Amino acid sequence: MEEYSDEEFIVSECIKCKIINWPALKFCKNCLNPNTLRKGNSIGRIIEFSKNEQGYFGIVEFEGQIRIICNLNQINNPKINQEVILKKIKKNNLNHSFQISS
Repeated sequence: MEEYSDEEFIVSECIKCKIINWPALKFCKNCLNPNTLRKGNSIGRIIEFSKNEQGYFGIVEFEGQIRIICNLNQINNPKINQEVILKKIKKNNLNHSFQISS
């Protein structure tokens, strides 16, 4: 099996139904068949966003199925449906943080 670093965006895709699972799972949550691991597409789009005292945050969708809450402070004036790039993932135990840019 191919090795991936902790900072890569890795998804699992079902061999049978092609559903994408994230975080990566050994078996499909839809049909329980085995999944294969692969690098996820790092280009996503902003689904929605908001601003608080720390800046912008929002939901970014990847691969048309995976939605992740991200800090959007690297983006000036974010817009709905704006294309963004997942630059870096930081993992800390069970938590992830995502660096997004335009």
